[in-house]
Amino acid sequence: ISESEPNAIKAYGMLHGKNIPNFGDITKIDPKDIPDCDFVTYSFPCTDLSSLGKRKGMKEGSGTASSLIWSVYGIIEEKRPKYLMLENVKGLLSKGNRAEFNRWCKALEDLGYVNSYQVLNASNFCLPQNRERVIMISVLNADKPFEIPTYYNNKKKRKTVRDIMEQSVDPKYNLKDDYRDTYHIDLGIHKDKDKIIKIGTISPTYGRRNAGLIFHADGISPTVIHGFGSGGNNVPHIYMGTNNGVDEIRRLTPTECFRLQGVRDMYIEKLINSGEFSDTKLYCLAGNSIPVNMMFPIFKALFTEYKK
Repeated sequence: ISESEPNAIKAYGMLHGKNIPNFGDITKIDPKDIPDCDFVTYSFPCTDLSSLGKRKGMKEGSGTASSLIWSVYGIIEEKRPKYLMLENVKGLLSKGNRAEFNRWCKALEDLGYVNSYQVLNASNFCLPQNRERVIMISVLNADKPFEIPTYYNNKKKRKTVRDIMEQSVDPKYNLKDDYRDTYHIDLGIHKDKDKIIKIGTISPTYGRRNAGLIFHADGISPTVIHGFGSGGNNVPHIYMGTNNGVDEIRRLTPTECFRLQGVRDMYIEKLINSGEFSDTKLYCLAGNSIPVNMMFPIFKALFTEYKK
């Protein structure tokens, strides 16, 4: 792995073994030090691809965090693994970033890779989260582009946020009494494009993306993000119904955010029970994850088709 974020390193070692080599800062890696490999997954900070990052872009040599994608090229050129997988936000394909993305694709093609990419949504992979991400699979010397699965087990009933919620949680996750006189719920408000049921607001909104919004437990969650801030202030609040005339509203717990990414409870419990991570750190780890359910059909199809 090539990781520099301390909590991610700690969590990865805790779950997968502390002896896995971490090459650290990718800008300082000598590709010759990387073991021969058949498969490379890579991503890069999405900060400069969005309006929140002032759309600084990913141009090679620009010095932006998103331009770190070009630090991967030397490793790919040196090792020529059979398979590559890129994952990043939908903004990678936006008008402002498209030219540089196309340049990256052309660089891989010049090395002999055949690329295919899709915008996938976690909600199509049996996860109750609206999370759109670009996945690109590149196969060395392939006869044709790889067909990326766009859904998983679509015959199974689509899950809702209620399906992944814990039965009993600490009262600290409940809507603060200070805000009970300032929230507004309108059961007629629906964002049906993504089947997210947004039913209200809480004031103040903390100035963050999901904070201050109330979503129905019978819908799907907005995107779980890494920038939650102190105490989970950017975690959406969930309306679960009324109990004795009182609206039950609380924010998602770290466990629930990990479940929205398809992480198994056995791994979540190991992180939480370690006592090494605060809620804020757990929220950030969950927000930086890739939906596990999205990976299963891709790997299955990839290694079935190319196993020869």
